[in-house]
Amino acid sequence: MTTNSQIRDSSGHNNHGTIMNPENCRRGLAPIFGEGASIHLNGESYFEVGLPSEFGSKLDEGFYVGLDLQPEGQDDFVLCGTGVSRKTSFGIYLNANFKGGEESFQFRVEIRDDDNKMLTAIAALSNHPAKRILISVSPPKNEVSVAEITLHEDKRRSEIVFIDRQSPSKFSSFAHPVLFGGYNSDNGKQGRFVGRLSQTFFFDHPLEDDHLDQLLAASRSDLESFNGIRPRVGLSYERRQLFLEDLAKLRRWEQQQRLSDSDMKDASVVLFKWLCDRHPLLQDLCDELAIQLSLPGESDRVRNYHQVIEEDKPVFAQPVHIGTRSFLGFKWVSMKQFLNDMAFITDGHRVSHEVFIKFVRHKLGGAHFDDVDRQKWQRELAVLPVIVEDSKAINFHMKQLVRSALEAVEGCRIESQLRLG
Repeated sequence: MTTNSQIRDSSGHNNHGTIMNPENCRRGLAPIFGEGASIHLNGESYFEVGLPSEFGSKLDEGFYVGLDLQPEGQDDFVLCGTGVSRKTSFGIYLNANFKGGEESFQFRVEIRDDDNKMLTAIAALSNHPAKRILISVSPPKNEVSVAEITLHEDKRRSEIVFIDRQSPSKFSSFAHPVLFGGYNSDNGKQGRFVGRLSQTFFFDHPLEDDHLDQLLAASRSDLESFNGIRPRVGLSYERRQLFLEDLAKLRRWEQQQRLSDSDMKDASVVLFKWLCDRHPLLQDLCDELAIQLSLPGESDRVRNYHQVIEEDKPVFAQPVHIGTRSFLGFKWVSMKQFLNDMAFITDGHRVSHEVFIKFVRHKLGGAHFDDVDRQKWQRELAVLPVIVEDSKAINFHMKQLVRSALEAVEGCRIESQLRLG
C-alpha cells in the first residue's frame, strides 16, 4: 500500500508516519492519481499517522497538508484531525451534502489554540469526486489557502470564506495521535469518511507560492504520464446502462468454474468494447466520472521476467495468473499498459492482451469469424492443446482478463460513483 504520511521536522529531515490499519478498511485499491495504491474507508474505519505529538506545539509556525481523496456519499466527512475540547486541536472536513453546479463540495479547516481562539475557513471545490488537495495554514496570520488538482484541471487557489479569524497562536503538543478518515479526541477515536484516500503528507511550515507551483506542475506531469491528457466526456445514461448490463455478464462469467468456448467469444466482445474500441466504454465512463482508470497489470518483476523469456523466443509461454493473483505480484497500470502486457508467446511470437482479445473477437467468432485470413501464430493459438486448471489455455486466459476488468471496476470504485450520480 502506498498510502503514507510524510513529516518534515525543523531539521529538514523526512520522517515516515506509522500507518495503523484497523478492521473494516481495504488496502491496495487502485491509486486515485498516478501510480501507487489507495486505502478505502467505510465510515467506521480510519488510519493513524505517526506525527510526533510536539507537532501540535508548532502550529503557530504554520503547516501544509496534502492528500488524494475520492469520497463516496453525501455527508459531512472528516478527513483528518485530533484535539482536546477548548484546547489545541485541528480538523479538516469535506462537506458533500449537496449536488449540482460547478462547485459541489465544501472544504473546511478548523484550528483552535489553548486560549480557545479559532481559525475557521471554508473553500468551495469542484464537483469532480477524485481530487488532490494541498492545504496551507498559518494560524497566527489567519491565512489559509487551498489548491485542487483533478483529472482534468488544476485550481491554484480556491476562494476562501473565513468564519473565525481570531489569530490562534498559543498551542501545545497533541494529546492524541492524528487520524486520517476520522477524528481523535478525549471521547476516543471515531471514523467519519467513506471513500478512498492516498498520498497523504504533512509539513511543519506553510506552503510558499513558488513551491505550490512546483507541486502543481509535478502533479500534472504525474497525471499525464499515467493517463495522457484526458478529455472531458459528457454524461450519458445510455453509456452507464450499457456498462451495468456488461458488468452483470462479466460477473456471471467470473463466477463460472470455467469459460465455455461460447462464453469466451462473448467475453471478447465485452472486453473489446470496454478496452479496445475506438471509444473504449470503460475509459469513457471514467472520463465522464472524472476518475482515473487503473487496471491490475504486470509488476516490474513480472515484466522483467517476461522480457527475459521473450528474448529466448520459446515455443509456448503463458502467465498462469495475471492481475492481483499473479504469482510475482502486480501493480496498478494504465489501460494502455495493461493491454500491452503479455498474454501468450506461441512459436516465439508475443501476443499481448489487446491482440488476444481482438483475435478472439475478429477471428474466432466473437463478433466476426475468419478461418482463412489467419497468421501462423493465430492458427497455432486457435488449436492450442494446452490445458490450464481444467480449461483450454485460451479460455482460461480470457477468464483472467474478465477477472482483471472486474478488479479494475472495484479498485477504482466505479459503481459507487455511479450510484452518486
